[in-house]
Amino acid sequence: MWISPRVLSSRAILISSWTKSVFRSIATNLTYPERVTPYNIAYLQELVRNSSTIYPGARYVVRDTGEHIDSRYDKHADASLQYGWIIKWHLKDGGWV
Repeated sequence: MWISPRVLSSRAILISSWTKSVFRSIATNLTYPERVTPYNIAYLQELVRNSSTIYPGARYVVRDTGEHIDSRYDKHADASLQYGWIIKWHLKDGGWV
């Protein structure tokens, strides 16, 4: 019987082979960029409101001009999200890496 090394080193044995487990401290540093659309603006505003200190949250807001806004320091970044901006949010369960 062949046993995967992932199974031996992981505490979460009941996850699928396509799923990787990471620590929350790592998941809050890794981000996934998502463009703001009419379908996801409310959800992304909630993530930006959480900032990077509350999981799940967003670390950066990228405007059309390319300006990066760090949500840790700008508490009003969610007040005026616009379509086309990019939100870089924390990795979550079931998310892509």
